[in-house]
Amino acid sequence: MIHMSISIERLDDLSAFIRTGRTFRAAPQSSAPDAIRVLSYKDLKGQRLLGRKEAAADGVLGQCDAVEAWAGEHLQPDDILFAGKGGRSQAYRFDLSERVIAGSLFVVIRTKADVLDPGYLLWFLNSTATQAHFKASMVGTTVPNIPLTVLKELGVPLPPLERQRLIARVHQLAVQEEILTNELLHQRRVLVEQTLANATA
Repeated sequence: MIHMSISIERLDDLSAFIRTGRTFRAAPQSSAPDAIRVLSYKDLKGQRLLGRKEAAADGVLGQCDAVEAWAGEHLQPDDILFAGKGGRSQAYRFDLSERVIAGSLFVVIRTKADVLDPGYLLWFLNSTATQAHFKASMVGTTVPNIPLTVLKELGVPLPPLERQRLIARVHQLAVQEEILTNELLHQRRVLVEQTLANATA
């Protein structure tokens, strides 16, 4: 059997950019028709990002006035959002069809798609080994965080793109299965509670 050697490359070298989200002095609020959504940790639910309608229903929708100079900060499909502050170290894949910018709690990673598949990077960042590395790399006691340099210097194993995409697909299916399983368990608990409550009425 022939074993293919896999190189390990710095994430910074595999990315078009790695940058922190925009900082606001106060919570972004705007009712302008062309307002841009601003993502915060309140927009996270499990392993996914809340869509605009879900976020608005939960009362967590942050928006800011459209600023032409910020157009380059609009998130694009397949951008990776890394939540690395407050003891977190979770990565999310942006898949919303709306105008959005990331708040300062996130780091935005846009990969060079011809060498690093974003779905593969999502899996790698959330993998057990990488999470252990992030945990050991956190700094700060009051508000633990992952320094930007830790992300940029992170060594990423780089198999061929075809294999990266296969790993990404398997990971995506596993995440979807976990989300559906958790939802079914939640619905089952609700049903059991309702049944028991009716039995004692």
